[in-house]
Amino acid sequence: MAAVQNRIAKSIYIIDPRPIGGMVFGATDDDIMCNTPVDVSSIDRAYSSDLLDYLKHVGVDAADSSYVPRRVIGDYIKYNFRKYLQEATRSGINVLKIDSSCSRINALSRGRYELVLSGHTVWPTICATDVILCTGHGLPKVPLIFGPYSEHFTFFRSPYPEAEMLAKVPASSDVLIIGSKQTAMDATLLLCREGHRVTMLSPSGELPAVRRGFAPSYKFPIEQSDLRELIALWCPDGSHLNDRSIRKKYLLYLARTLRRFSNTPVSRQFSKLKETRERLSEEIHIADDYNCRWEDLIISYVDAINSIYFDCKEVNAHDFQPGFRRKMMRYIAAAALPNAKKILKHIGNDVLAVKQGNVTNIQASQADGKAWKVRWDGGEGRFDAVVCATGFQNHHYYFDDAGALVLDSHHASAVGRIDIAHDLSIRNPRTNKRENIWVTGSATHHRILTSSAIFLSIPQVTAAMNSMVNAVYESLGGEHDLVGK
Repeated sequence: MAAVQNRIAKSIYIIDPRPIGGMVFGATDDDIMCNTPVDVSSIDRAYSSDLLDYLKHVGVDAADSSYVPRRVIGDYIKYNFRKYLQEATRSGINVLKIDSSCSRINALSRGRYELVLSGHTVWPTICATDVILCTGHGLPKVPLIFGPYSEHFTFFRSPYPEAEMLAKVPASSDVLIIGSKQTAMDATLLLCREGHRVTMLSPSGELPAVRRGFAPSYKFPIEQSDLRELIALWCPDGSHLNDRSIRKKYLLYLARTLRRFSNTPVSRQFSKLKETRERLSEEIHIADDYNCRWEDLIISYVDAINSIYFDCKEVNAHDFQPGFRRKMMRYIAAAALPNAKKILKHIGNDVLAVKQGNVTNIQASQADGKAWKVRWDGGEGRFDAVVCATGFQNHHYYFDDAGALVLDSHHASAVGRIDIAHDLSIRNPRTNKRENIWVTGSATHHRILTSSAIFLSIPQVTAAMNSMVNAVYESLGGEHDLVGK
C-alpha cells in the first residue's frame, strides 16, 4: 500500500510462501477473534476509520470498540491488497507475488541486491534496489522435552491451522495445552466449544490480564524522560540497584502516571487475587465497570518504550528488571473482554483447568485413548492429545563472512544481531554504512519491547517507507525495484 501510494517503485516483488494475510490472519474459524478492537486495527494509518468503513461495506455490524473475527481482518487485508494492486496497474507499477522464501541477500553494490530464493525453479534469484523485511513470526516454539514426540499423531506443534487440529483430536478428549497466553486461549476456546476437556499448563500458571480495548497514543502522550530514567535503573551486567528498590520505583512511576490520566483509584484498576478463577472473575468485573483505565496508556506506553530502545546506541543496553518485564507483558498482551468471559465460563463448567508447572516427564504410546501420561511440578495427568501453544520463534538476521545478509528462519546459526537504525534501516558492520534494507514488524524483535500488533507494525512501515523515499531522492535518480519479504 505505502509503496504504491508513494509511487516509489517501478516493480514490487512480494516474496512469501504463504497467502496474503499470512498465518495470523489466515484463520477460518470465527471464534478466533482479533485481540485488538476495530479503532486501532486499520491498516491505513492516515484514516483510522478505514476498517470500520470496510466492515459496514461487507455487512458486518461493528463499532470502534468491537472485536471481530481474525478471518474478517484477513479478508480486509486481502481486499486492500486487491485494491492497491489495481491502483498499481493503473500507475504502471508491476506487482508480482512469488510463493517462495528468501534465504540470503547478497549486496552487489551500494543500492543493488541479489535475493536468493529457496526451492523456486522459475525465480532462483531476484535483483532489487530496495528491500523491506516484514517476515512475521517463524516456526512454532516447542519445548525441548517434547522434541522426541513431535511426530506423534496427537501432538500438535501449534493450534494453527485450527481446522486441522480440530479434525485430528479424537471426540470428547482430554487435551493438554502447553501455554496459558493468547495462543493457548485460542486453542482452549475452540477445543472447549467442541466438547473437549482442557488443561492449560505453563510455568507461570497465569492467564493474561483483561481489558476492554485500547486508546490511540495521541490521546495519552507519555513523557519519555522519566521513562528513560526508569529503564536505566536495571542493566543486564548487574550494575543496578537491588531489585526491591527498582520494583518500588517502577510502582511509584506506574501509580503517578495512572493518576495523571485517570480519576479511577489505582487500587480499583488491578486485582490482587492469586487464585486463577477468582482473579479472572475480578478482572472481568473491573473491565465491565470501565475501571481498567491502564488500558488507555498501553499504545502510548509501548510507543514510548520502543522509541527509547531505538534511540539507545547499544542495543538493549538497558531494560526492565526481568520479573517486572514479565508482569508488564501480562497487561500489554491482555485478553479481550469477550474471550476472557468465555474462558471463565469454561472454568466454571469444569471443562477447563489452569495449572502451574514445568513438564518433567512424558510417556506416550501409539494406542488410542489416553496415549499421553505427562508429569509436571506438583502434578500429573493422562491425556488424549497435547497442543503446544507457547508462541512462535522470531526470525534472526546476520551478516556472514562473505558480507551477505542471511535470513535464519530456524535460529540455528545466528551469530550476531543486525544493527537496526532509528529509521528501521540496517547498518552493514563491514562498511558501517546504511543499506537500502529496512525491517518492520516482528523482524525488529530484538530491538524493541514488542512488535506483533497491527497498531505497531503500520507506523513502522510508514517510517521505513519515508526513509526509502528520502533515500530515493538522495540517489542519482532512476527507477527502483522494491522487494517485500
